[in-house]
Amino acid sequence: MHLIRRTTGWLVAATLAASTLVVLSPAPVSASGPNTSSVLSAVNSARANAGRRPLSLRSDLSGVAYRWSQKMAASGTLKHNPNLTRQVSGWRWVGENVGYGPDWRAVHVALMNSPSHRANILDRDYSQIGIGVVVGSGGRVWITQVFRAPTGSTADAKQRSKPATSRSTLAAKPRAPVAKARKPAPTPTQQLKRRITTAKAQLADPASKDPLVDALGFAARMRTVGG
Repeated sequence: MHLIRRTTGWLVAATLAASTLVVLSPAPVSASGPNTSSVLSAVNSARANAGRRPLSLRSDLSGVAYRWSQKMAASGTLKHNPNLTRQVSGWRWVGENVGYGPDWRAVHVALMNSPSHRANILDRDYSQIGIGVVVGSGGRVWITQVFRAPTGSTADAKQRSKPATSRSTLAAKPRAPVAKARKPAPTPTQQLKRRITTAKAQLADPASKDPLVDALGFAARMRTVGG
């Protein structure tokens, strides 16, 4: 499992399907092939079950996703696209899921079984997706999913506390600030104790020898000492 990144700029997640590979046809599957439709259907089904709106498949995002799946398949290495934010245009939020396995179903299950990657698929801000499916050496299926909340969307109108940027550190999605809890008002008994303590401290005069004078001074101060 790889890291997940989410800032005002983007969210990136990767997964490795832990299952035995089977021999499939090594021919690449295009960004608009049948497996792409199946992945889209599975993603939107998961979103519907979670009460989320469906994602629309966009050709520009699928182009980026497909080219990255080709690179991963060619190198045999699961990794993130370092140029994602430059290759995708018109985004307020942009993200990426990458993974491989014996088939697209195994990759989808692996993504959904990981809380962080599932959160990427079910994110409320995203409205668009691009999908790239490539079958590489040994029948291994490489999948890239690119998500986008376009500029001018509801997500764009939301107030965000961080500037748009990409970071390699783990970052949680911005949350609304939590108001600080106020301390409860002191009870009458607590106020009385404070007043007595303060009065005693102010009357601690070693020069005073007359108990009556001290008592009268104490009574006078009790009328003026604040809580």
